[in-house]
Amino acid sequence: MKTIQIIRNVAVALAATIAVAACSDDLGKENPAAQQPGTITLTKTDVADTRLAVTDEMTGDGEKLSVKWKTGDKIVIGNVSKSNPGNTGGSGPYSIIKTTDEGKTATFDISSAWLDHNQETYTVFTGGVYDVGYTINNLTQIGNNNTNHLTALVMAGDYTEPETDVWQAVAMKHTMSVLKFVIVLPADATDVPNKVVVTGSSTNGSFAAKFKLSDYLTGGKTVNNTTDEISLNLTLNALPADRTLTVYVPVMQINPITSSLSIELKKDATPLYTFSKPMTDTNIRFAPGKIYTNTLVFDGPSTARIAKTFDNNVVIKNYRFANGSGTSSDPFLITSPEELLYLATQDFAASNGKHYSLTTDIHITADRWRAIGTFQGIFHGNGCVISGKMVNTGTGNFGFFQSVSGSVENLNITAEVISGSTNVGAIAGTASGTITNCKNWGTVTGKSTVGGIVGTGSSTLTQCINYGDVKGTSTESGTIGGIIGYGSNGTFTGCINYGSVTSSGTKISSGFVGGIAGKGEVSDETKNVVFLGCKNYGALKGWSHVGGIVGEFGSLSNGSRATIHDCHNYATSMVATTTSVGNEYLGKLTGANYGVIYSCCTSVNVPGVTYMYGHTNPLTGTGSPGNTLTTCGTSH
Repeated sequence: MKTIQIIRNVAVALAATIAVAACSDDLGKENPAAQQPGTITLTKTDVADTRLAVTDEMTGDGEKLSVKWKTGDKIVIGNVSKSNPGNTGGSGPYSIIKTTDEGKTATFDISSAWLDHNQETYTVFTGGVYDVGYTINNLTQIGNNNTNHLTALVMAGDYTEPETDVWQAVAMKHTMSVLKFVIVLPADATDVPNKVVVTGSSTNGSFAAKFKLSDYLTGGKTVNNTTDEISLNLTLNALPADRTLTVYVPVMQINPITSSLSIELKKDATPLYTFSKPMTDTNIRFAPGKIYTNTLVFDGPSTARIAKTFDNNVVIKNYRFANGSGTSSDPFLITSPEELLYLATQDFAASNGKHYSLTTDIHITADRWRAIGTFQGIFHGNGCVISGKMVNTGTGNFGFFQSVSGSVENLNITAEVISGSTNVGAIAGTASGTITNCKNWGTVTGKSTVGGIVGTGSSTLTQCINYGDVKGTSTESGTIGGIIGYGSNGTFTGCINYGSVTSSGTKISSGFVGGIAGKGEVSDETKNVVFLGCKNYGALKGWSHVGGIVGEFGSLSNGSRATIHDCHNYATSMVATTTSVGNEYLGKLTGANYGVIYSCCTSVNVPGVTYMYGHTNPLTGTGSPGNTLTTCGTSH
């Protein structure tokens, strides 16, 4: 029996970018291996079906697109006539016998195939029927962030038939690209889009609408099957709670995109949101076997802005702001990466009381982000987006700002934030000022005292939202929160967390994980700490002191100065990993409570979580562990 072994490329590392086709990574690498003689024969069927399983998953080393063989997959074999290179032929389908290496490698039965030993090279394709034409346009994605429709991706691999029955493995290569769009809709969005349209301007059509295997074999593409417009149908029951859509659009680029690339979300024939990017470099190609990830944030139904890149080559040009005087009516305008770098290098006191207005989205690709120092002014983000990656190679206090003692408003972060030190947040490492209406979508990773918005501080945070995962990597210390890691003597109003919050610690000191704050306490007995109208939807995990709103809350000496009011926990997963029974301190609202909590609730049952407060100080009289699950009423 003749068998052939196919190796499916697995694992694609994704790089988040705001610039279309600016950054990508291979979908997989060739990994040929010797084939062992097969012993199992499956009955051949004529079902034109290939069921390659495609999943978008999170692993320890970042986001991966994993593609594996499954039972029922089929292949076809094509060839080009040596005497007449314009003629092509093919046979199949051939059925899978077995998979190995966790689905990365598959063996197919080709015993029924008649192959000419004088034919030097054949090409193997994924799929069930030879040369019927694979439709790329108007595929359907069912559900948000779903990749099942990517089974339409066609792979090909060349092999030479040996004179013996010992066959060598075939390393499959991709013929198509994937455009991944993470689309953040306005908070007040209500219309549910059902179509995504990607348009590239080209003289003869930018993309293939239908892919024929004979085209691939002869090295050409059928011009009649090219198009400038690729559509993807969406089937969504409702908008996600965080208003973030993730869609995957497979494409096969045929001709250069000469002027612009646009993406449009529609509801039936009605346009809802449009983004357009001029293509100044007509040599840009979406390479086969690569995925391009683009984050688009819409504040309204208008065309999204184009980000300016902050890379390693950015230098200060004029050592001044080109526009503005720093007053409230005439703020300094930050219109470029160069002016943003200038702000970061100013003397700390220079910003005191001055107004700064960001007028452009910034995409950070620099190896190291120089966080803006102790900012004492008023920073107007104007809904602009900071994307890319912010990496800290120094010590503590890291985010877009190192520290804020002034105010920051209306700033959006989609960049990944990475630091190996303490006091880490997307907006600021530490803050004692005010932060209003700021949002983060990027993953925030730090050693300890990490928050989705702010790492630590006695700040006033109002209407801030975190969508990104928040991770503490230290095994010795924790204090990790969806909004702020450690909040003392501050006020936190109307803040919402959707991201998962995790501490990697293995000691009691490495606990303190909360949906809003890891710790919220009074460190100055003349001041207060208040959490008002905050909500958590994110999953929580820490060693101990894990709470839906705050991990550890209050004051041992004056609990009346610490208040949680009208806050709600909707998390369905909360875990304390300690092995010390009785010291889990795991609660639906707080892990440990030494303050005043009222008019709060949780509307879901959390498996394994019994108490509203995991631990309480009996001296305060503010509540005790209990089994009652409060149901949220209409007033909540």
